[in-house]
Amino acid sequence: MKKLTYLFVLLLVFSVVAAGCGNKEAATGGNGKTTLTLFSTMSNKGERKALQSAIAEFEKQNPDIKIDANFPGNGYEDMLRVKMGANDMPDLFDTHGWSQLRYGEYVADLKDMDWVQHLD
Repeated sequence: MKKLTYLFVLLLVFSVVAAGCGNKEAATGGNGKTTLTLFSTMSNKGERKALQSAIAEFEKQNPDIKIDANFPGNGYEDMLRVKMGANDMPDLFDTHGWSQLRYGEYVADLKDMDWVQHLD
């Protein structure tokens, strides 16, 4: 599971970075790193730990990129709605299958990516 989570994060980040290299939302700090914001619905400590471990490994292999992970818990959907209204969406976020209706203008359809077949 940990390797699958890591693979998913890597591929997701690569997809977003490739699609959004010119994105003004991805901030660069004074240290020259690109910081990507990630919001996740993960509430289980084990899941969070696995994702944070995958992020740490990704950052180690990609020293120019920092991922700022946020786990807002029960306020997740409300927080994303506020961010959407302010046009301040995170660079990476997870959501439900029905979310295409709500977040359609902020997401890309990745169903044809090679790695999708490995998701449960």
